[in-house]
Amino acid sequence: MRIIRGFLSSLVLTDTHTVSLRKPKKYKYNIFCININFMYCVSGQNLLSLIKLSVVTREVKAMFIRKAKLTDSESIHKLVNHYAKKGLMLARSRSAIYENIRNYSVMENDGEVVGVGALSILWSDLAEVRTLAVKESLSGQGIGKKLVEHFIEEAEELEIKKVFTLTYQDAFFDKCGFKVISKENMPHKIWKDCLNCPKFPNCDEVLMVIEINIK
Repeated sequence: MRIIRGFLSSLVLTDTHTVSLRKPKKYKYNIFCININFMYCVSGQNLLSLIKLSVVTREVKAMFIRKAKLTDSESIHKLVNHYAKKGLMLARSRSAIYENIRNYSVMENDGEVVGVGALSILWSDLAEVRTLAVKESLSGQGIGKKLVEHFIEEAEELEIKKVFTLTYQDAFFDKCGFKVISKENMPHKIWKDCLNCPKFPNCDEVLMVIEINIK
């Protein structure tokens, strides 16, 4: 059977697939796209599969983590309270964000804040990962995990031995190495911010902790 490049008198079906292969550096990705075009030509009893492969390499602007600035406050407020309205995390007021801006770090992508979180130091050996949120359209891309890893590195640099979080997303933090523990095992000082929580004293968040090996 002859292959005619151009219009075919028989039935032609085309399907295109794109596969992205990522070679990560620190928060930077070179993306290699493999486009696979499948052309099926059906004529009578014959079936022809023509596969065309093309490899395209392109450099994309890298996502990166940085310390938050006051100019990020509105983006942080919008991102966090988007999930708070769904009952997935606690809301944060603008004033609370301003007061604690030094604790926040953000993931930036092409000038846009697409992820946010904070590391709050509570004692000489204790810190909390809080207010972790990722732009919904980019969820599942590893942004949240990168932010958590960033906060663990920060804690290690400060020689903080224990980092905890209060969360509704226990499955996610389990993948990041956190373990569920009883709330009774934590000192009372971690509950100081809970006094302003609308769910206090009936907290339904899960307490999770990770131990850090200080070198």
